[in-house]
Amino acid sequence: MDFMVPGIVLHYILRKRGIEAEVRKSLATGAAQVAVLGAGYDLLAWMLHEEFPEVNFIEFDHPATQAPKRSALPESRNFHYGEIDLEKEAFGEVASSCPHFNKGVPTVFIAEGLTMYLREGRVAELLADFSRLSGDTGRVIFTFMEKDQDGSIDFRDQRRGVGTWLRWRSEPFLWGIRREDLSGFLELSSLGNIEVADDARLRAQFLTPLGLGDLRIARGECLCYCSPTHR
Repeated sequence: MDFMVPGIVLHYILRKRGIEAEVRKSLATGAAQVAVLGAGYDLLAWMLHEEFPEVNFIEFDHPATQAPKRSALPESRNFHYGEIDLEKEAFGEVASSCPHFNKGVPTVFIAEGLTMYLREGRVAELLADFSRLSGDTGRVIFTFMEKDQDGSIDFRDQRRGVGTWLRWRSEPFLWGIRREDLSGFLELSSLGNIEVADDARLRAQFLTPLGLGDLRIARGECLCYCSPTHR
């Protein structure tokens, strides 16, 4: 993968470290539920559910993607699965009707590596659902592609042909946003208190303290940490 996008593997590692750090901070300040949308084979919720037995963890994903994970990692008292097909279903409706989702409690929502595959209106709808369901002291964590000056939403140093390859896999990048437009966009979904973690911040947070600040990290995708403003 590094051949196609130099530094992408390290970017993925740091992205996950950033998300975990933010989740832990939210749990330390009162979050009682963590909901991961499009978890795939990510293990964060499973990894944390035993460490935080008083917190409810739930993963929402497409049934076909989720099936092998269900067989390997069974549900427990505070770790659950919820099925969703984002092409056909609204997340807010699915979560509200899910028996394992605790409505009204402070919730951390995570959408990692997802928004770039959705249209802008769908992203706004999803984030609004997160805001509405997150509770008074909830947190929303998502990744987004940062638009370049020419309007492209690719990784900055990706090799020629990566976009064609993604379209061939039916996974083209559909949405990205410029940093200066992010606050206004999130305000429409009742989200604020925004922090953006780009490659520079992740480098300073996780690599520089280890003397590894010179390692190459893929640029173009950022983490966003934000909170509901409707409280």
